Amino acid sequence: VVTGVLEKEGDACKVLVDEIKAFPDIMTSAKIMTLSLRPEMEDKLALLREILLKHPGESHLQLELELPDLAKSVNLESIDPRSVRPSPELLESLHTLLGTTENIELR
Repeated sequence: VVTGVLEKEGDACKVLVDEIKAFPDIMTSAKIMTLSLRPEMEDKLALLREILLKHPGESHLQLELELPDLAKSVNLESIDPRSVRPSPELLESLHTLLGTTENIELR
């Protein structure tokens, strides 16, 4: 993953790179993992909890509940599990359960 600044002059673009990190390093150094959950995922919450409990770690776990009827989302702190260890195995398990990993944010 590359972070930096994009400079655009006319039709030309240039990226000024600040940092380059391998994706596995980003996962292991993530301080917070946020899962966005939609109402249609409700029937999968028990399995989601089981998966998360199998990956204990130091990354704080947050849940973002999307409320489409209210056009809002609510951020919640997870109590059990409170934290996880992001890994390729965890992401693969979440993808298998939820059908996507687009609802996962690592910071």
